[in-house]
Amino acid sequence: MKKILLGSALVLLTTTAFADNNFYISGASSKIENETAKEFTIGYGINNVKDNRNGFYWGINMEYGYIKLDSEHGYNVSGDLDLGLSPLDNLSVYGIISCLAQNINTEAYGFGYGAGVEYDFSKKISTSLEYKTYTMNYDLGDYDYDKFGLSLKYKF
Repeated sequence: MKKILLGSALVLLTTTAFADNNFYISGASSKIENETAKEFTIGYGINNVKDNRNGFYWGINMEYGYIKLDSEHGYNVSGDLDLGLSPLDNLSVYGIISCLAQNINTEAYGFGYGAGVEYDFSKKISTSLEYKTYTMNYDLGDYDYDKFGLSLKYKF
């Protein structure tokens, strides 16, 4: 786990000279097997659009999330790679590849995928809507984890 976080941090640090940095907060509705949860996350990411309109979009994000189920709570740490297109100057559509570490009474790890859309209100403020699904593994087996979230981002 430490190697994954260290590697992700190094990638973020070396690519910040070529992209926009952003800090974001997010609210999400999650589902673990058949139980619904609410999630609040904070994150840091970088993204870039080449040639703006009809350009190639990419992003790398790391986030920490607090998850609340009906009877218990826990946390998530995740890293995402976003790849897509920007069909309009202020709109990007992308696919997501993600890894996730989760702790709700026990540690679980998983990989997932998803899709998202990001809209820039200005050069500094944007919002994104994302759906991700994961297959999580832990000592007693595996489970599915689905997440639908809305983020507000500040770029600097």
